[in-house]
Amino acid sequence: MIIRSKTYTNGFWEIIKRREENEIAHLLGALYALDDLFQSEPMVKHIMHSPKIPLGTKEKLILALSKTLDMDKETSRFLVILLQRRVFHLLPKIVKHLKEKYEDTFGIVDVLVETAQKLTPEKKEKGEELIKRVFSKNKVQWTEKIQPDIKGGMIMSLQGYTIDASMGRKMKRLKETLHS
Repeated sequence: MIIRSKTYTNGFWEIIKRREENEIAHLLGALYALDDLFQSEPMVKHIMHSPKIPLGTKEKLILALSKTLDMDKETSRFLVILLQRRVFHLLPKIVKHLKEKYEDTFGIVDVLVETAQKLTPEKKEKGEELIKRVFSKNKVQWTEKIQPDIKGGMIMSLQGYTIDASMGRKMKRLKETLHS
């Protein structure tokens, strides 16, 4: 299945890769919203998965939702092709692969930072510069998550890595050192 989803991803990427970065970002946001809708809304999920509902009805639903989400005709057509080829269930993987291609092409890294308090603009700026330099990226997309149970420091997740610089982790390591 991964090979199949990557094949569709590569084909669609060839169509959209020459667009402006903000257009692709908007398109990805719309595809994520569409996928979330298909996963979370029971009625929509039923329509898309039921073999009793005609393909034409499903196509109309996709086209209506595409229009609501301000998708272009090429993207709407791509979604209909997935449906017609009975591979619409690959959409979550396709969106994930598209996001990876987008980030690689435009030098973007997603960062999740968990702290007890919101980062100051100075700390955020220093962190961005460090991440850009270490990971050779042009842009950092921050997501901050306030976790009151973190007593100090932060936990940062990016590109498959987790950097735990929290006080809880430091205290745990100190305790382990003292007990050994």
